Amino acid sequence: MASVVMLPSGRFRGFARHKGLKEAKVHDREEQALRWAEATEKRMKSGAWTPPEKCAAAEVITLRRAAELYRESDEWAALGERTRRIEPSKQKRPLEVLGDRDVCSITSEDVRAYVKKRLTERPLRGAEGATMSAHAVRLEVAALSGILRHCVEVLKVIDTNPVRGTRRPKGAGRNRRMSDDEIGKMLDCWSSKNDGKAYVFFRIMFSSLCRPGELAGALKTWLRDDPPQISLPRTKNEDPRNILLTATNYRMLKRHLEEQPAACPYLFGTPKRSGEGWSAYNYRLPWDKAREVTEVQCVVPHLTRHEGVSRLFERTNLSDGQIAGLTGHRSPQALWNYRHLRNEHQRGIVNALDLEVSHAVDRAAAGSAHPSEALKPGEMLLPISDEELAKMQMVPADKTRKRAAAARRAAG
Repeated sequence: MASVVMLPSGRFRGFARHKGLKEAKVHDREEQALRWAEATEKRMKSGAWTPPEKCAAAEVITLRRAAELYRESDEWAALGERTRRIEPSKQKRPLEVLGDRDVCSITSEDVRAYVKKRLTERPLRGAEGATMSAHAVRLEVAALSGILRHCVEVLKVIDTNPVRGTRRPKGAGRNRRMSDDEIGKMLDCWSSKNDGKAYVFFRIMFSSLCRPGELAGALKTWLRDDPPQISLPRTKNEDPRNILLTATNYRMLKRHLEEQPAACPYLFGTPKRSGEGWSAYNYRLPWDKAREVTEVQCVVPHLTRHEGVSRLFERTNLSDGQIAGLTGHRSPQALWNYRHLRNEHQRGIVNALDLEVSHAVDRAAAGSAHPSEALKPGEMLLPISDEELAKMQMVPADKTRKRAAAARRAAG
C-alpha cells in the first residue's frame, strides 16, 4: 500500500510496494508524494513498471531520450499545470544543443559553455543587436537541470547533476528599489496615454503583492465582490490565494471591465495574433514603453512585488508570517529574497549598537561592573525607547573625557 513519511528536513518520502517490487522518492509536498506513490503502485500492479536500474542497463540514454522519459514519468505529472505547459519551450534550446549527447558525458563545463554561448545569441523576435536576457537563459538552465535531476533520482544513470555547482545567470532589476517618484511617473505615463488597462493592472500590482503572471492570467469568474478580491484557485506553489483589492482599485477594475469586450474571459486580456480568441495580458509591452518614456532604468514588472514586500518590512510592524500570508510564500527563506531594505531604515539598529559601545566606554572609565549582572529574568539589558533613540547624537571627545573624569572622582 502506498505510504508517505515526513523527513526531518520537512520534505516527504513516498513509498510504493507491490509483491517484492519497491521504489521510494522524496517530494516537497505530502500530496505530491502520495500521488506519486499511488501512481507507481498502479503501474507495478499492471506490469508496466520497470525498475530504474533495468532501464539504465537497457539502453544508452541521450539527453533527448531522458527528456522524453521525464515527460512520461509520474514526477512530471506531479508538476503544476502551468509548469507542464511552459517547461517544454524552455527545454527546446538545450535539447537542440545537447540533445544527442549521452547524459553520462555531459559535464559542468558543458553547461557553462552553453550559458556563455546562449547569452550572446539573438532572441527569435529580438531587435538587431539584441541578445538573450539572463533571466531567459536561467530558465533554460533550470529546465535542463530538471531533466538531469530525473536522470539522477529516477533513471539512476548518473550520480550527480552537472548543473549543480555551476553559476547560473541572474536576471537584472529584481534587487533594485523604486522610489515614489519613479512609481508615480510610470503610472502617470499610462494615465496620460489613456492606457486604462495598463494603469489599472499596475496600480493593483503595486498594492497587492501578487505576481504579474497571476494577475495577467486571472479570469473574470475569479473576481469576488464582497469583499473585493480575486480568488486564485492555484498559484506558483500550487496553493490557492486571494488578491485583495482596495475599494478604489475595485471600482477602477469594474470600470475597466465595462470597456473590456464581453467575449474576453480574462480580467486583463490580449487578442491573439491570429485574431481568434484571447490570451493572458501581455503586460511587458506597456511596461517597457513606459520605462522608455520615463527613463526609469533596470526594472522589470516583477519588481512591483519586491518593492511592496520591502516596504512592508520597512514601514510596518507586521511579522514575517503576516507578510508571508499576503505574498503566499511558504518559507522564510523565500520571503527574505524579496526584502531589500534601504540603508536609512537600518540606521536605528546601528545607533542602538553604537549606544552599547558608548556605555561600555563609560563603564570602563568608571570601573563599574556590567549591568547584566544585576538583571532580573526577562529584563532587557538596554531598552531602547523612541526618546532615547532621538537623543543619540555624536558626543564631542572633550565631553567624553570630562564625563569619564567625573565618574572617576565619584568612584573615589
